[in-house]
Parts: sequence; structure tokens; C-alpha cells
Amino acid sequence: MNIRKKRLTLILPVMAAVFLILLSGCLPITCWLGGGLSYPSIFRFSVKNKTNSELTVKLEVGEIPSPGARYEDFTPFPEEIYKLANEAYSAEQGTRCVIKPGHNSYVRTDFPMHYLSYPEYEEGELIPKIVELKAKLLNKLVTFTLTISRGEEIIHRIAGWDVPDEDMENSHVDEKMYGYYDTGEDNWIDDDGEERMYPLFYTKIWNNGEPYWGSGATRFYIRVDSPDSVILTGYAVDFDFYDDDGYWVSH
Repeated sequence: MNIRKKRLTLILPVMAAVFLILLSGCLPITCWLGGGLSYPSIFRFSVKNKTNSELTVKLEVGEIPSPGARYEDFTPFPEEIYKLANEAYSAEQGTRCVIKPGHNSYVRTDFPMHYLSYPEYEEGELIPKIVELKAKLLNKLVTFTLTISRGEEIIHRIAGWDVPDEDMENSHVDEKMYGYYDTGEDNWIDDDGEERMYPLFYTKIWNNGEPYWGSGATRFYIRVDSPDSVILTGYAVDFDFYDDDGYWVSH
């Protein structure tokens, strides 16, 4: 009996650790980082490379002054925004990957959108970091650019907003309006008067182009068949498990 208890004492912590590791790669709230939880990326792209060359994928998250802004008016958010939310966050973490022929990988962002729905007071005490984050990030149009390259050659670029047609050719933008968030203070309350964790999301991809209440888990799946054939094969806007390998088996 004592031996059995000792075995359980040794085995249970190991089982718990394994369970947490498995959860860390799958669940929307993925891991404990510097005293805070890591929430799903507001933009995540899984890319399958079916070409014969190595590809580089780069994601940038930033703001634009208007829905139809020029490409050059896109401004990436600085590192300080990420660190203000959580010292473990980074503007660069997860935003670049290199994909070998026949393989898939993904890019994502630590951009702390979810912090904007947090209250500024806790137990009657003001939370300075939340106040500062809201001052910097509310009333912004938050979007992205995704660039797929082969060496120094850009083979495909996606913009999240309605880039002017002339800029698409000049800045090598192949697709646009994949999505942007409007963090205006009125855009966090839905039609039922409920406060949402993420604000209104605008995209041409789903909901017939109508504003959508962002889930914060916006994922796109892109297959690169050749430099001239890059296809959006699917998307997800919920908290399903991230099983990219399983997805690409059938796509």
C-alpha cells in the first residue's frame, strides 16, 4: 500500500505536467506567461508550401488612419505596446517563419487586444497599465500585412484593409480586405448590450462583408501551389483546436 502511494506521488505530477504541455499547444488560452494568460492571436496564418523552394512568411500588425488608407500609411505597433501589456509579449514573437518545400507552418501575433476589454479598476484600485494601454490603443483601426517571399522575391502579399488599387500594384499587394478591427469605444458593445472581449471586425471573407464581432481567434489557411498560385483554402473564427497538420492532410 505504501509502495502504491509512493508511485502515485511520483506519477501524478508527471501526468499533470504532460497534460499541461498538451493543453499549451491546443487550447485558446494557451499558457501562463509572466503572470498572465496568453490569449489567441487576433491574426494567425497557417501556410502550406507546395512549391519546390523554401518560403519565408512575415506578419506585421499595425494601425491605419482610415479604412481606405494608402499602403504607406500602415504603421506597425511598437514593441513597447506589447511589453506594457506583458513582459513576455513581443512584437516579433511568432511573426516570421521559414517553410521548406512540402511542409506547413504558421505565423501569429502577441498583440494584446484583449486587454482593452479589461476594467481600469480592480477592488477599487486603478490599474495604470490598463489605463495606458487603452489610451494608446482605443479608437484605432488595427490590421495587418502578410508577405510571402522566395528569397528576395515577394511572391504574394495580403493587406487587411481596403488598399487603393494603385497601391496594390505599386506595393505588390495581391489581396486586400482580409480584416481589420475598429477599437472605437462604442464597438465593444453588441446589439444585446453585452460587452465583448474583442471589438467589431471588418472583412470581405465572411458574414457577407458585414461587421463581425471578433472572437480574437481569427485564423486563415493559405496554400502556395506556385509563385503564381496562392490560395485561401479556409478560415476559422472560433476557439477550435489548432490542428494544422490535420487540416493540411485533406487540403
